[in-house]
Amino acid sequence: MKKTILLLIAILTISPLSYSAVIDTNHVFGLTLDAVNGLARIDTALARLCKKPTTRIVFDEWVAATDYVQAVNEIKKYSFVMGELLDSYYVSQYTTAQYTARAFEYLNTLGTKVDIWEIGNEINGEWLGTTSDVVIKMDTAYKIFKAAGKKTALTLYYNKDCYSNAKNEMFYWVNKNVKQELRNGLDYVWISYYEDDCNNYQPDWQRVFDSLHVLFPNSKIGIGECGTLTASNKAEFINRYYRMNITTPNYVGGYFWWYFKQDCVPYTNALWTTFNNAISNFAPPATQSTNITYFRLGETSVSLSWINGSGTKRAVFMKDGTGTTPALQNGFTYTASSVFGKGMSDGNGWFCVYNGSALSNASGLVITELQPAHNYTAMVVEYNGFSGYEGYNLNTSTNNPILVQGFLPVELSSFNFSVTSNTVTLKWITAFEVNNSGFNIERRDKESEVWTNAGFVKGKGSSSVPVSYSFEDKNLKAGKYIYRLRQVDYNGSFTYYSLNGEPSVGIPVKFELSQNYPNPFNPVTRIDFSIPLDSRASLKIYDITGKEIKTLFNEYKQAGYYEITYDASSLTSGIYFYNLKTDYAAETKKMLLLK
Repeated sequence: MKKTILLLIAILTISPLSYSAVIDTNHVFGLTLDAVNGLARIDTALARLCKKPTTRIVFDEWVAATDYVQAVNEIKKYSFVMGELLDSYYVSQYTTAQYTARAFEYLNTLGTKVDIWEIGNEINGEWLGTTSDVVIKMDTAYKIFKAAGKKTALTLYYNKDCYSNAKNEMFYWVNKNVKQELRNGLDYVWISYYEDDCNNYQPDWQRVFDSLHVLFPNSKIGIGECGTLTASNKAEFINRYYRMNITTPNYVGGYFWWYFKQDCVPYTNALWTTFNNAISNFAPPATQSTNITYFRLGETSVSLSWINGSGTKRAVFMKDGTGTTPALQNGFTYTASSVFGKGMSDGNGWFCVYNGSALSNASGLVITELQPAHNYTAMVVEYNGFSGYEGYNLNTSTNNPILVQGFLPVELSSFNFSVTSNTVTLKWITAFEVNNSGFNIERRDKESEVWTNAGFVKGKGSSSVPVSYSFEDKNLKAGKYIYRLRQVDYNGSFTYYSLNGEPSVGIPVKFELSQNYPNPFNPVTRIDFSIPLDSRASLKIYDITGKEIKTLFNEYKQAGYYEITYDASSLTSGIYFYNLKTDYAAETKKMLLLK
């Protein structure tokens, strides 16, 4: 909605430039044009980008669709086009009939050229008018473009703690006003956010988009508007938004920098280069390599293997000894050599032993000229980008170092995990075992340095054949976890084996209240429940007559899995009820106290 009002002037044309940029259909590289004058310079700035962008064209209020035909035709040569039917600032000035007429006018005039139709912009904004009018306009526009077989988008306004009316809070507004037809049928759902307008608040975007995906399970989602008027912050904002690492299903980026014309046109502006570099290595890989294993070929060589990485390329680094992960520089090409010490170093003892795209699920990268009896650390870094524009994205690639070491009483041939709801299942296989008492399973939250003992699995003693093990870690709260095995010998010595990867327990997809356990109970029992959306929630105990006995809590809770222990020492034997209530759902269950 950051509106710049400019008169449309004579539109210039330029000869088409050859377009050789990479098109990544898994992501939307969005930008916004709030005016289309100076079209020749706009086209050049678009044509020179390394990725084919998606350009939001803001169709100005009370301007005929025919006035945009030439601009859309020109921009279409170098970009996908998303047409903003009407900026949110002007929605209140249109009657429903006028909004409907505008939808038909623009569809009939530009329908074959516009790839995505934004049927509502910042739709929950407090300035759009009465909610009932806004909903009618949104629903009507959706039906018009959907009936014509067009792709539709809806942009929401993220306003946590920045609203005057709580009913305009984004998730509340969606729950109350967006029909299931739209929730299931919208092709794209965007979020507009200007932190300058919200006390510089930094949202937990992973949690925000996880929650949004629950509401719009079929839609591609991302940031629909961002920007700042503060010149000194523009480069930082562009890099921060366009390089966001979000792992939510159907997340496609977007961002749609509102000030592209002001900041990046002509392309000789410094911020154009900033923007181009940001989208060059835009997308961190969805997954990093796991199951990194090694096989000793001799005292001075080793063979590495790994699976599951989703980057377009990968770099493998090794270090003599243990230590931190490599200090890699984005946008820097590390030359590699499988002879240890001959490849390029990060300056901290890590040497690149492989860099390329040929090995994805490697079955035997052989590293030579190692020192006998030395321990080494190996790490596989998945990344996207091409030479000079690598995006190593260390925030997602620091979770898989493996220690390449000498003889151990137990050798693991694999150690992996799976996540179901709020249960993490660990599975590992030993190639052989000597004097193995068993394994302590240790866990810590990614944000904590404190390890917790999650359980123990008895070992097989000594075995010359592979042995399979598994362990279920249940009732976990939403978050990322780090696991390791503490393998213990009968003589008390131990060795650690770290899990490659960080199991992530997402927020629940549905509201659920579990049966208390144990039941019947005396006098303590546990109640588990899950909340898919942030909400005020309460859990209360009632007797058989419906009288409230106790409130276990009544407070605002974030989406997640919860458990609470209830002590009924003060009550007599009998049937009781417990009720969980949120802003959008409630459920009651029965429990039996026997003393």
